[in-house]
Amino acid sequence: MLVPLVVAEPGSAALPTGSAVELRPVETGTEAGYRNPFLPMVDFILDDGGMEYQFGINTSGHGLVLLGLNRFTLSAGQYPLLLNEISVLFPDLAHANIDLTGRNVDLLVYRDTSGSGQPVNANKIYQSTVQIQTVSPNFSVYPVSIPVQGPGDIYVGFSNTYDHGGGVLYSYPYGIDQGQSQQRSWIIGNYNGSDPNYNDLSNNQLVSLLDDMGMAYIGNFLIRAKGEVGGTPNPTPTRTRTPTPGPTVTRPPAYVLYDQYDHISPIYATNSQQYEPFMQAYTDYLADDFVVPAGQTWYLDEVDVAGRIEAGMGPVESFNVIVYTSGGTVPGSPVYTSTNVPYTLQGAGEYRLPLVTPPVLAAGTYWMMVQGNLAYSTAGQFMWYNRALQSHNAAAWYNPGDAYQTVCTELWNTRWMCTGDASEADQVYRLLGTSTGGATPMATSTAIQTPTAPAATNTPAGTGTVPVATVTANATHTPTVMAVTGTTTPSGTPTAPPTACALQFTDVLPGSTFYPFVRCLTCRGIVNGYPDNTFRPNNSVTRGQLSKTVANAAGYSEPAGAQLFEDVAPGSTFYDFVQRLASRGYISGYLCGGPVEPCGVGSLAYFRPNNNATRGQISKIVSNAAGLNDPAGVQIFEDVAPGSTFYDFVFRLASRGYMNGYPCGGPDEPCSTGNMPYFRPNANATRGQTSKIVGNAFFPGCDTPGR
Repeated sequence: MLVPLVVAEPGSAALPTGSAVELRPVETGTEAGYRNPFLPMVDFILDDGGMEYQFGINTSGHGLVLLGLNRFTLSAGQYPLLLNEISVLFPDLAHANIDLTGRNVDLLVYRDTSGSGQPVNANKIYQSTVQIQTVSPNFSVYPVSIPVQGPGDIYVGFSNTYDHGGGVLYSYPYGIDQGQSQQRSWIIGNYNGSDPNYNDLSNNQLVSLLDDMGMAYIGNFLIRAKGEVGGTPNPTPTRTRTPTPGPTVTRPPAYVLYDQYDHISPIYATNSQQYEPFMQAYTDYLADDFVVPAGQTWYLDEVDVAGRIEAGMGPVESFNVIVYTSGGTVPGSPVYTSTNVPYTLQGAGEYRLPLVTPPVLAAGTYWMMVQGNLAYSTAGQFMWYNRALQSHNAAAWYNPGDAYQTVCTELWNTRWMCTGDASEADQVYRLLGTSTGGATPMATSTAIQTPTAPAATNTPAGTGTVPVATVTANATHTPTVMAVTGTTTPSGTPTAPPTACALQFTDVLPGSTFYPFVRCLTCRGIVNGYPDNTFRPNNSVTRGQLSKTVANAAGYSEPAGAQLFEDVAPGSTFYDFVQRLASRGYISGYLCGGPVEPCGVGSLAYFRPNNNATRGQISKIVSNAAGLNDPAGVQIFEDVAPGSTFYDFVFRLASRGYMNGYPCGGPDEPCSTGNMPYFRPNANATRGQTSKIVGNAFFPGCDTPGR
């Protein structure tokens, strides 16, 4: 049985004097130590200076691992911000029921640029395991160095990870004041006993304001933070070099030896980047070939590449340059390597890389690999522009960690075969240097111009919040996106699941609840939008639409077979998809003979493809098609009782975090013993909800690196 545990006791310890009670942070002057004494400080405080309550949730005699967050807001003019301290008042033995000192918790920080006021839209930028230093009446204080870009909300808090596996009985790790609630303290977790999904807060069974947990007395979590307005992170010892551009490049007495600075794509660009260590599975490599003519020897002094920054502000710290021999249609063996190459940025996106020790290349075919060094979590991605004209072989790419599930993990692969963008098969770059053997200088191309924005019917890259590599242009061209890992150590944690492409649905924007799931399915050709460039995530999904989505996600493609339903005729929109699911027993229809459903030849059943699909029906269809057949466990939702029609299917999805419910306490949904949420199995499901459920069930690693 699930019981929220809140202990209210008199005589709680007072917090240090001088604590301000502020909904928005207040500048408090300067402080020494690890802070910059010349920058204005801000204090993030919700509590009133006293701890009167303690909070925890218990199920089956064990405490749940929860995530408690306080939401803070800065005005737009106070960004960028450098958080440099997080402090928590943990309850003492008398109030926590156990001695918390020395136990592990995870500190977490999220950023929500949407300003929605709900953490489901927030992206994780920091997570670190620490030990509880002390308990009430003293704060545990943790120095940090977390850069935060604005605008929007910042969520700061901790997770009682010491409770992982249910090893601790009845603990109350979250201290609460008795002051007026600011309605900014959130509690997140899962009633089935699994740890919170830290990477996607919307993918948890419990996401609730503390005020809505049904307790008589409530205030604010005793979680605080401090930061510097305009601060920059402390240097990280493991960085390969300082993230500043290299020296100004003065062109040597050289000329252009090879030039692909033409037919620059206004839409497509491909990621080639070394990411931070915790994203190693996303490191990828991109190369294109060139030919040194017979009788010539080239001395390369400079490589110029056309590119842009996605999902961040940059800058690129440096570049890695490798020249390979030819392995046929892909690179062969490396003959030249230069890492951490500095650069100058010319114009809107021309990166000029001087090669201090020039590679000397005899006649033959070679491949040029250029790869940016930058941390995705703090700077974004370097995207190398595609070229809509192929010279020699098409560009080559591979992703050793297969984070994007392209199966292009071996050395090397033709890029478009992995990403689908065959119409723009080369990369934009040029080579400068000198030559022996009678080479004729090529005309030097002008600096790259910012590509013209694509028409409204296309989907440009660069609007997402997750790593993208090659991006799609239209509904019939859906390449898979890639990201990379590297040698730099960032201050934060990446927040969005890598997917295949960016979207331009006007009603599904980056940061919105269903964005990663809609993108995941759209970029695989599983779902699509409407001619007016909308997706309409709040529209109800029909039984026909659901059949198409699930059949495509499951990869069913066999011939449809003989007609099974009277109202789904061969050649109709959903015929193939309905047939494929029904032939497997995953969906069924309604007996003929009812009102407006007469029995025809063969007395076929009716499917009612235009009827709305309910949440219960979706749970059954998705659970079956995804092959989930494990026994159902203890009841999770108040309105889905053991033995009911959809109980097994709902449990299988909810226990994995694929579907969530609604907190009890609303109209006609009273809280009973255990305060279980409601599932609403008979409610119509929306297109957005369906995208999330199907995305989670069939592509669990689609929208975030770790999921």
